[in-house]
Amino acid sequence: MQAIEFSSVVTNGVIPIPEQYKDKIGNEVKVIVFPDDTKQAQGKKKGDFHCIGIDMTGFQFDREAANER
Repeated sequence: MQAIEFSSVVTNGVIPIPEQYKDKIGNEVKVIVFPDDTKQAQGKKKGDFHCIGIDMTGFQFDREAANER
């Protein structure tokens, strides 16, 4: 078995094979995917945050108690 390495962009679940490799690849292949995490990390903006869900059922806020020092 010969290994061929290339980078590609997944579009709608399809990994396009570069033209220069299409004649070397038959109908059946074994695929190992290594996601490129470095490109995903670069796309995130500094300061992005995600919501945290907290169940506030039964919680009563007392403004006077919160402002006491």
